[in-house]
Amino acid sequence: MSLLDYSDQYLNKKLSDVTLVIDGTELTAHRSILCERSDYFKAMFSDRFAEGKADRIVLKEASLKYFEVVLKHIYFCNRKNYTVASILPDDFDEVFKVYACAKFYTLDELMQGIISYLEFGGCPTIQMLNNAMAYSIDYLVLEAARKIKYDAHSIVELKIFENLTAQAVEYLLKLKLNTRQSTIFEALVSWMRLNTDKSDLFPKFLKLVDLYILSQEDLEILFKPTKLIDRKICQELINEQAERAKTAIKIVNENVINDPDDLCVLKGIIHFRSLCLDCRSIQFDKDQIIIDLKHQFYLNCLKFEIKQNKMSYTVHASLDSRDWQIIINHSKYDCFGPQVLYFNERPVRFIRINANPDYVFSLKVNIEALYSTEPFEVDPDWALSIPNRNIMPSDIFTTSPIVKICGEKIDQEIRHLIVSTAGPALLLANQYHYISFRLSQPYIIGSMKLQIRHLNSYFVLVSTNLKDWTRVFTEENVEGWRTVTFEKQPVLMIKIVGTKALSPYFRIFGFECPALEVS
Repeated sequence: MSLLDYSDQYLNKKLSDVTLVIDGTELTAHRSILCERSDYFKAMFSDRFAEGKADRIVLKEASLKYFEVVLKHIYFCNRKNYTVASILPDDFDEVFKVYACAKFYTLDELMQGIISYLEFGGCPTIQMLNNAMAYSIDYLVLEAARKIKYDAHSIVELKIFENLTAQAVEYLLKLKLNTRQSTIFEALVSWMRLNTDKSDLFPKFLKLVDLYILSQEDLEILFKPTKLIDRKICQELINEQAERAKTAIKIVNENVINDPDDLCVLKGIIHFRSLCLDCRSIQFDKDQIIIDLKHQFYLNCLKFEIKQNKMSYTVHASLDSRDWQIIINHSKYDCFGPQVLYFNERPVRFIRINANPDYVFSLKVNIEALYSTEPFEVDPDWALSIPNRNIMPSDIFTTSPIVKICGEKIDQEIRHLIVSTAGPALLLANQYHYISFRLSQPYIIGSMKLQIRHLNSYFVLVSTNLKDWTRVFTEENVEGWRTVTFEKQPVLMIKIVGTKALSPYFRIFGFECPALEVS
């Protein structure tokens, strides 16, 4: 496409070779410019159509008001400092009509400019959704729905549904709005009372709300002050949903939350700072995050990542968001980073995570809920996972999100200064007098392996709170791969203290926890 500025030719009769007639108004134009900017006119002025040689063409499909904007863009688009916004009407409804006109005459550049203007130019979300659906602008439909979805807790107070078209209401009901079903139901009933002429749609729309988990008190707004639907029809919908909900779905080794954008957060504040997943987070709302999976699934594993340095928490599961059962209790442990939680298989629809109320916590949005065919065994007394494979990073000498290592890393070893052999100067200069491994979450541990060289003596301590330590193992004058065994117990941190070596330093060249083969 040419970069020439044709603004001086706009409605200029000089050199004009065609007249466009719309609603009885004549607009002078230039074939070459129209063909250059629009494939529609390029085809019209070809030899295949009668208009190709006509001097006067009536455009019956166009509205003068909106075609004038399109024509102005054709002539002004390469003018210095030109913006699409400068030619658009003030009314957003009319801007959408300009878009429809631009689409008809195949002006892709103008269409894209209008979409950007509507997205960033302050178009109200409801107005955007209604019009975007009417004119099939998929991008704006998704953008408007995203805004409503993540602020869905306010749909009743802001009367979002009351101003929506029936088409837009149905679209939103099919989404995973981030609010309780009772709130969605209340918003829908408000819309129904304002649109009684569309009563034939009421049963169809009510099917999209999970009536079976609503209380009788919630349901009564359907019938008072006036009845919107027959009670018998409503009860049939409830019975149908309740029967269907009895069957939980089992999807093996796959996250039932298909995409972070599909995550339905009933309680919690979602922050979107960018498209990067690592920059998105869910902040706890009054110490809770509640997630609705929208269906019942058989689950035995939950994965999420804590953004803060430490957080203690509990996890609860429910089928109806009223009766909750605790499935994970980490309330006594300071956890961090990625959490991989196993529990006994059970049907789950709602997941609630409770955190320490004294602090503000958040999780990354890449939450996973699944049925694993290779779960860790769960200790019945402590309700903690018993790992059956190494939970240490494959390379303990690199930074890992699942374990924090304290010790001096040099080449392929981790070392600490042995206090008994160090002089005062060394003790002051070196902060490491032990090697420690802090796990991101508690496990039931009863063994580990470490690789040392030459003759060394050491002892091992474990802790669950980083304050109280229990010595569980001691060895003297040993070398090679050493297997450490002790009574299985909850472990959050492991501390290895060397007491003797051939040099002032105690060194580890490999570490495994738990020991995969206990000698």
